Amino acid sequence: MDWSRAKYIIIAALVAANLFLGYMYVSQQTGEKARRQAAAEDTVRYMEYLGVELLCPLPSSAEKLPVVFVTMEKESGEPYETKDGYPIVVTGQDGYLAKPDSVGENRGSVLTASDALHRLIAELPADRLQGLSVSSIRLLYLVDRTGLAADQKQDTAVPSWQVVTDRGIFYENAFAQ
Repeated sequence: MDWSRAKYIIIAALVAANLFLGYMYVSQQTGEKARRQAAAEDTVRYMEYLGVELLCPLPSSAEKLPVVFVTMEKESGEPYETKDGYPIVVTGQDGYLAKPDSVGENRGSVLTASDALHRLIAELPADRLQGLSVSSIRLLYLVDRTGLAADQKQDTAVPSWQVVTDRGIFYENAFAQ
């Protein structure tokens, strides 16, 4: 058996398999991006049908993000951000900021902005939808301190969509459930 020739045949077969797998991966990613963009366009049309005015574009990216473990400290300056550049917002307790300590080991799938907006619309009473204006939608980390004691220093920030409307600011958990 000619080992040098066999070696080249095996290498060629592996290169061909890698090219095929690369093509399949790129095709899948392109299809997923097109699906998210179509969902965003459908959401815009649905919001118009409901009488909700979207004054901002809908982000169409979908990511996998971890939770962030934070330490609460008295407010002094600008809110902290994660290493990825997402702001950390604290609700339910005025005068505190959340300083990131570490990130969770696992990354969870994050809802698209379209899915989060659909979830929010489903939660709101129908009479509050008519004439509602959405001025911004952004992904951030949320620490909800509602009902917690101020002396509890450790908490967890969860990826959330912030939806700013003319009738208030709403937060939707961004983890797909």
